[in-house]
Amino acid sequence: MIHPTALVDSRAQIDPTAEIGPYVVIDGPSVIGPRVRVLAHAQIVGKVTIGAGTMIGRAAIIGSEPQDLGFVPGTDSEVVIGIDNKIHEHVTIHRGSKNGGVTRIGDRNFLMVGAHLAHDVVLGDQNVIANAALLAGQLNTLDGGPAA
Repeated sequence: MIHPTALVDSRAQIDPTAEIGPYVVIDGPSVIGPRVRVLAHAQIVGKVTIGAGTMIGRAAIIGSEPQDLGFVPGTDSEVVIGIDNKIHEHVTIHRGSKNGGVTRIGDRNFLMVGAHLAHDVVLGDQNVIANAALLAGQLNTLDGGPAA
């Protein structure tokens, strides 16, 4: 279901089981997987892949340009998000800062309100990132490992 107020780029590939909420903006060649829910006012910008069962919270911004003084607009980079992630309200996840750069999120992570994952971060599986916590750019890796 795509809400009639959502703005969706013609290059986006959205699985028919995904839900795109009111006033969502999908601007770019994104791939939205099965059972993904993108809630009201969220923005998916540029080349973003979102795995099955992931929830993108209200007003989250995924894939926008990195906060890197050396970033060149038009750089071919992306965000790749695994399966069953919970990405809550106002979370920001920036794309890679160099050509071919990837900000990568694994599976079953829980990002609380206002968390920020900067350019080129690699977040493994089963992590909890608390409210307003920030992971800086340049290949910071965090992996929570198997659930207890």
